[in-house]
Amino acid sequence: MKPAETTDNISEPELTAGEQGPGPTVRLPRPAFPVCSALAALGSAMVLLVRADPSLGTFYQVPPDWLQLLLRPEALYALACLLLLALLADTRRHVRRQRALQMALNQLQDENRTLWQQRHELRLRAQTYSGHADRLKRFISDKLLDYIEYDEKFLHFQSIAAEVRHNGVIAFDRVQIALQKAMDQADRDTADYREASVQMRYLWDLLDLATTDNLALYIGNLQAQCEERYYQKLLNPEDPEPTPLTIDYSPRLAVWQAVRPLLHEQTLTDALRQQLDTPEQPLLVEQDPLLALRLLPTGPLLGKANHLTLLLDNLLKNAQFYAHKRAYRHRHNRIRLNMDETDGLIRLRVYNRGPHIPATEQDRIFHLGYSTRRVQEHHGKGLGLFFVQEIVRGYDGRILIHNEDNARPEPTADSLAWHFRFRLSNGDLVHETAQVVLVDGQPRVRMPEPAEPERQCAWSLRKAVTAVEVSCAHSGEQVELTVPTAEGTQALYDPFRPELPHWVLEFHPRKRGCRVVFEPLDVRGVTFEVLLPTAESRLEGSQSDLADIDDEVERLNEPFAAAQPEGYR
Repeated sequence: MKPAETTDNISEPELTAGEQGPGPTVRLPRPAFPVCSALAALGSAMVLLVRADPSLGTFYQVPPDWLQLLLRPEALYALACLLLLALLADTRRHVRRQRALQMALNQLQDENRTLWQQRHELRLRAQTYSGHADRLKRFISDKLLDYIEYDEKFLHFQSIAAEVRHNGVIAFDRVQIALQKAMDQADRDTADYREASVQMRYLWDLLDLATTDNLALYIGNLQAQCEERYYQKLLNPEDPEPTPLTIDYSPRLAVWQAVRPLLHEQTLTDALRQQLDTPEQPLLVEQDPLLALRLLPTGPLLGKANHLTLLLDNLLKNAQFYAHKRAYRHRHNRIRLNMDETDGLIRLRVYNRGPHIPATEQDRIFHLGYSTRRVQEHHGKGLGLFFVQEIVRGYDGRILIHNEDNARPEPTADSLAWHFRFRLSNGDLVHETAQVVLVDGQPRVRMPEPAEPERQCAWSLRKAVTAVEVSCAHSGEQVELTVPTAEGTQALYDPFRPELPHWVLEFHPRKRGCRVVFEPLDVRGVTFEVLLPTAESRLEGSQSDLADIDDEVERLNEPFAAAQPEGYR
């Protein structure tokens, strides 16, 4: 749009009588006429005529006394003085009127200049608004075209999704039948075939979710079906009729399916597999170089296990991104996954060492297409956390974000003292103390002797350590830990905060004794907390949902609050 063309097309707005204003506020003074000078000159002329021809006085019947007075020589001087005074009075009056006129003209010019400036601003404003209107029209037309194109693409996507789902079912059945035949005919261990069958089932569930219109609605409908069948199963426990749909599953197995590819081969020991097969016992993994696992016994969940596996896959991939970066890498503070049950909710906590997420960004990170990983070596697609939120919504759960920090034990406390009592192999007891302080937000250890805070401290003991008793000076709690007898360096983590340990004890065996290293851990990072209702809590109802129902009702009533009559409650 050219400004010249727009200016030519703009017509000045016509103002009504009420909008025109009072008009010019300056009134020009009237011209001043020399009345006094004119009268004085006329009188002087008459006196001079009478003095020149005295007979005129008799003709005009001038009194004899006045005529004698006018004929005297002093009369000329008096006449000249009167004429001069009249001229001075008229000159003074003329100068004052001229000055007032000049001031009025200056004010009138200022008002005229202001008026023209306002008209010019009005023309520029009209030109700007005209340009904005044209751009708004083009924007609306482009958006309408985009929406029309989006609707066409959506319909096209639906047809493609239906075709993919149809062909996927056929291909999935063929692969499953082939795998089952191979397992039936195999003479050796069929663990590989079983793993392939599980992965095919996981692939099918991913394809099933990818081709649905609404992830949360699809999973919610599945939850409703499983809830009804689970309730019928509880009412009729002796009913032999099998159900084609898997009703519930163990969250422990779903979590293991997600973390199994991340664990190091040396971590997958027979003892760990034995813990996995005993669901009533906690599953603990602390020695893996990438992942720390702490799974406590929980109740079952409704639906498909692969949905929970997909949820954890995306959270763990997000954590892996920061675990491999040099700025956040730490050999003790790794990815941590904790699972337990509280108040009828399965609580999953995934911790990573990434940067804090501001409160203003915590809602945006779950939007489709939004990603915090905008760096040169990696461009996030903004899909992982969106899938996580949709799956959580389908489960009627919640997802929370916690920014972890190295907080002080008390706002007024400068340090936190830990007391250790080591029991040696010969029965001797050794007492040691370490104080943890914060230096520029990072934890450091300070020994009782006056010294600069260090990243870690070490004690050299004469014999091997069999057990250690830890007590916190702030809370007074005491915990006794047994040192593993395995070869090599062993580590014991903070037992007071097992979900996110704040320190670690390392035991380095030597030929003559043992070297113990105490190191406070920098726990700054982000924890994603997922709360999912168990199968029993969905049937019995949750008290937390009842407590939040008033807030939910208020939120739903907000759009209608303005339409309610005054005084309505």
